Amino acid sequence: MGKIASTLFLGFVLTILAAPSSLSALVGKALRLDGVDDFVETPDAPDLRNGAPIADEEMVVPPSAKSGSGADGKSPHQAPGRDWNPDSYRGWERRWDAGMANAWNIEPDGLMGRYNRVEGGYLAWNLPRTYHSGTGLANYGEVGYSLGQEEFSYRAGAEVFSFYKPANAEDNLVTVGGELHDLTDTQDGWVLTEEENSFNAALFRRDFRDYYRRTGWSIYTGHNFGGSLQVTGRYGWDEFSSLSNSVDGVAFDNRFTLDAFRRNPAIDDVQIRSLRADIQLDTRDKRHDPDQGWFANAMFERAGGVLSGDAEFKRYLGDLRRYQPVGRGTRVDMRLRVGTANGRLPSQFLYDLGGLSTLRGYGFKQFSGDRMVLLNAEYWIDGDAYWQHRAMPMEDMAMGVFFDMGSAWFADDAQNSFDRLDYLVNQPPRIEEDLDLKKSFGFGIKLGDSRLNIARALDGDGQGWAFSARFGRTL
Repeated sequence: MGKIASTLFLGFVLTILAAPSSLSALVGKALRLDGVDDFVETPDAPDLRNGAPIADEEMVVPPSAKSGSGADGKSPHQAPGRDWNPDSYRGWERRWDAGMANAWNIEPDGLMGRYNRVEGGYLAWNLPRTYHSGTGLANYGEVGYSLGQEEFSYRAGAEVFSFYKPANAEDNLVTVGGELHDLTDTQDGWVLTEEENSFNAALFRRDFRDYYRRTGWSIYTGHNFGGSLQVTGRYGWDEFSSLSNSVDGVAFDNRFTLDAFRRNPAIDDVQIRSLRADIQLDTRDKRHDPDQGWFANAMFERAGGVLSGDAEFKRYLGDLRRYQPVGRGTRVDMRLRVGTANGRLPSQFLYDLGGLSTLRGYGFKQFSGDRMVLLNAEYWIDGDAYWQHRAMPMEDMAMGVFFDMGSAWFADDAQNSFDRLDYLVNQPPRIEEDLDLKKSFGFGIKLGDSRLNIARALDGDGQGWAFSARFGRTL
C-alpha cells in the first residue's frame, strides 16, 4: 500500500516543485518581503500603458504593515520612518543547512511535500516561527506522514522572545525555547535543497541525501543582533536509529533514470546527549542570489562525558563564504569549509566529499572521514550586466568557471582535533602530500534559476567529465 501511494504521490510532488517557475512565467514573481533581498517585477504590456505610471510602492504591502505590536504595525522599538520586518529574524537555521530557504526562496509555510527513497512521498503541515510583536510566545512545528514508511513524524516547539533596541542600532532579539521531535533527519542539507533533491529522486532515482531517525527533545537560548548575527546555545537529548529504503518508484522512466536508488547507509544507533553552540554571521546583500557580502557559520558540539549518553566526542564545523564583485557584471564566490572532531564520531556525523557542491568531477561522497577541508572558488559573468545593450542576446544568462580542492580523511590520532589541519598554518609545504588534496575544475551556464555544470577531476581518481543540472546557487 505504501509503495503504491508513494508512486501516486509523485505527481503531487512534481506539481508543487514546478509551480513557482510555471506561475512566474504567466503572472510574474511574488516573494515574501524580508527586508534583505526584496524586489518587485512591475508588469508591462501595451494595454497597461494608457494610464498614469504606477509606483512600485503602491503594488506591495510590506509585512511590517500587517504585523507588529503597535497600532501602526511597527515594532515598539522602531525608529520613526523605519520599517520593521520580523520575518528577517526567522529561518536562520535553514540558512545554515542549505544557504537559502529553498530553490525559489519561499519559506515553508502550510502544506508541503517531498519525495525521497526512505520516506517515499511525504506530506506535512508546517508552521514556521513568526515574531509579530515586540515580546511574546512564538510557536512552530511540523506534522507529516510518510507514505513509504507508513508512519508519522512531528516537530513541535515554542519559545519566549523579546525584541529590544539599543541606541543607534537595529532591533535585537532574545529567545528561550524548547522542542520535541520524532523525525527523519539528514546531515546533507548544505549540499542541495530539499526541493531540488525531491525533483531528482522523483524523476531520476537520484537521491543525494542520507537519512536517519532522530527522536528526542532540546532546550535552547538564542540572541540575534539586528538580523545579521545569531548566537545560539542548545542542550539536546536524542535517540538515533537507522532507516532503509522504502520505495523504488519514479514518475516515469527515462534515459537518465537509474535502475535503482542508492541504499541508505546504516548509522550508529546510539543515544546522544550533547551541548551545542552555533554562531552565524550574514552580511549578504540578498539571501537567495547574493552579489556581495559574507556568510559565516561555526558550530561546536560536545557529547558524552558528564552529559552521559552512548557516545562521547567533540565536533567542530566551520563554513566561511565570500561573494565579491570584481567588475561590471562579474563576481567571485568562494567558500572554505573545515570540519574536525575529538574522539570517535558516530558514522552519521562523518564528513563526506565528492560530487554535487563539493568536489565536482568525482563520485558522489567518494571521500569520507572524521576530518575535512574544502575550498570552492567560482568566477561568474552576468550576461545582462556585462554586455548590457550590445549585440549579444544574454538576457537572464550567466557563464562561469569554477575550481574545487579538498580532502576528507580519518585522523591517525582521534584525540588530536588538529590532525594534519595544522599544516594549513604551520607547514604549508606538507599540505599537498599529507592531506592528499583532490582538485577539479569546470564550467557552468546559468539560465534563470537553472544551472548546467560540467566538471572534471585533475587526477586519475575522478569519473571523467561529469554533468550536473542545478536549480540554484552552488555556494
